[in-house]
Amino acid sequence: SGEISDEDIKRLGIKLPPYHFRCRTTHVAYFSNPKGIVPKLSSTSSEGRPSSPNWIVSEQNEAIDNISNVMKGYMEKYGKETPRGFRSIRNKLLKESVLMDTNGSGVYSVSQRQFEFKNHRIFLAETLNKAILKIQKGEALSIQEEAVTQTLWHEIYHNKAKVYDSNLTKRQRLYMEMVNEFVSRKTYPTFIHRLGGTAIYSKEIMQESLGYQYYIVRFQTFIKEFNINLDDDSFKELENIILKHGYNKVETNLKNWAVKNSAVKGENKKEQAKREVIITRKIAEIVETL
Repeated sequence: SGEISDEDIKRLGIKLPPYHFRCRTTHVAYFSNPKGIVPKLSSTSSEGRPSSPNWIVSEQNEAIDNISNVMKGYMEKYGKETPRGFRSIRNKLLKESVLMDTNGSGVYSVSQRQFEFKNHRIFLAETLNKAILKIQKGEALSIQEEAVTQTLWHEIYHNKAKVYDSNLTKRQRLYMEMVNEFVSRKTYPTFIHRLGGTAIYSKEIMQESLGYQYYIVRFQTFIKEFNINLDDDSFKELENIILKHGYNKVETNLKNWAVKNSAVKGENKKEQAKREVIITRKIAEIVETL
């Protein structure tokens, strides 16, 4: 590979940023042969630079085929606890902020877009497939691979729900997704274990993963502030908020759960009522938008 010096740039008359005060323009190398290059996918294209390079989409689709086979095998064994089951998984150009989604009836979608996690740019289908292949070989997963596997587990949890509500207000959806994300982060090691592997980054993933990070941080702060008990029984109650009750009732059920599991010994009725008022206000603040 060659190098271009500052003198070469001047001689060739190449204009490089910054162009003006507070300029945010940058520059990248362009290669006519994309093999080995991982471009960011875009919904638009320019001459000579396709928005969704066929070689990337083709590789992602191959990965999806393998993931689909693994999901079918998983549901054959554990399908009873996932009433909405598994019908298909597909590779799609989802909204920019969406990593994966599900219709709540066993259909899953994985974003074609490129995301960044822990200083690594990743394609979700490719990374998830790598995780599966590593598990099959008995190899340890990277933190990126565990994070993507946890994200799939998040979507599986939606299909584990007894009642799946899609007609929610923005506020109701945020509460539902926050609890679903918290529970899936806590339990994803079980999913990896069932696939034949071991999660080694569970503490790190509990603190930071790919989805709903802002709300998870606020929820964890809330749990610490009120010293909420998170033993097996308490966690099962939290899990049941999204598995056994309607998504539109998550805020109310979450408040009741927090009041019950933050009880203080020797607390009188007046103190308990005051604590309940504070918890109700604090829970309402968790999903306030940025």
